[in-house]
Amino acid sequence: MPENLDELLSEIAERVQQMSDNLPPKIEVAAVSTSAKIPFKFICFREALLWRTEELARNALSLIKAQELLGGIVLTRCVSESAAAMWYIMEKINKEVDGVHDPNLDDIAMKMLLGDKSNSQVPDPVNVLTVIKHADKAIPGVEKQYAALCEYAHPNWTGTMLLYSKMDEDNYRTDFGRYPRGTKNSALIGLSSLNMTLAVFQHAYNRVSDLMPDFVEKCEAELK
Repeated sequence: MPENLDELLSEIAERVQQMSDNLPPKIEVAAVSTSAKIPFKFICFREALLWRTEELARNALSLIKAQELLGGIVLTRCVSESAAAMWYIMEKINKEVDGVHDPNLDDIAMKMLLGDKSNSQVPDPVNVLTVIKHADKAIPGVEKQYAALCEYAHPNWTGTMLLYSKMDEDNYRTDFGRYPRGTKNSALIGLSSLNMTLAVFQHAYNRVSDLMPDFVEKCEAELK
């Protein structure tokens, strides 16, 4: 994983461009399965998640490059949630292919597709911390990195005083401004997190493609 800012910027830009170049305009039901509905539901969520993640990552990168660090890091936190959600559905599909059937698989698909905490007429969503913890089991450090991004997103010390103030102890005062302590450390945190979460997202996204033929076969066999 690259460690300096220029290498990170270049690698992230390449990842984002790959995503931008492969945004799907549509998915035909028959192209997935003519009988099983669950694979189509997972594929629809996967592609919507790609569209979401591409927009978030593209704008996160743009903001950090422009040294609008807080906005870029907050969007990076959103990207990490998307990456964890992609990992979560990849794991569910992988287990089915490996012969570990989950009788609640359709419920999970519906929660991912339609989950909304504010609407009692639809399923509750899968909690974001649930998908973060699932990803962390496979990739230790995901949860810790997410927690660090949350400190920027919340109006805690990191998201307020660290970014916008600096103590002048000689003159007994606090000075305020845009990143008076400098930008390098926060930019490095944002970019390294963005690069890692995009790598996780892309791996899980591509793995779902590899698993899908066998997953469709398993789901169709369940119907019979």
